[in-house]
Amino acid sequence: MEDGKYTYLKANNYHVFYDAGSVSATFGSRSLVYIVPDLLLVYDNFTVPSATTNLFTERWVFAGTPVATGSVVTFVNGSAQIVQTYLSPPVGIIVGDDFPDGQNAGPVAYADATATTLTTSNQFLMAFETMASTGSSVYDVTELSITTGTTVVMRGVYVQKGTTKRGWSPGRPRRLGPPSRIPVFGSTSRRSWSAVPR
Repeated sequence: MEDGKYTYLKANNYHVFYDAGSVSATFGSRSLVYIVPDLLLVYDNFTVPSATTNLFTERWVFAGTPVATGSVVTFVNGSAQIVQTYLSPPVGIIVGDDFPDGQNAGPVAYADATATTLTTSNQFLMAFETMASTGSSVYDVTELSITTGTTVVMRGVYVQKGTTKRGWSPGRPRRLGPPSRIPVFGSTSRRSWSAVPR
């Protein structure tokens, strides 16, 4: 996690890809932060008209069969592996290879994640980390959530690798200044990106 080595992007109008039959999502966006060399943070924000008739599920496709344990999906391929961790919300994960369109030729499988609490506002925050197949995580990644009453005014992640610390929140990224100007984050060794969600 080298200082200044990251890539950020955000895609709006993502809801046009939402497959819900006759009723689609009304809002969708995806924000990504890639931290060199091996960590990807993903924030998906989708709104559906009805929590019960428009059940929102995240599907990730793998070139083989992943293993799901709690909120973590692990896929090993030869000498490498990728570990996907759902930071929020709490999810149930199902692994399968029975693609409904019949295009499941070859060693391809998926991991479907559905929030355990149904809601019209679906905000999935996750981390993907790559490592050797025999390795273990070198990052401490936790959700950052600041609320006013019951309203979340900022959501993001706090990343630490050794003594190097970073913070990120979806929205317009902006690097925050030293602690004299930003009292919420208390050290000049930290870098943070923050914005109020839409």
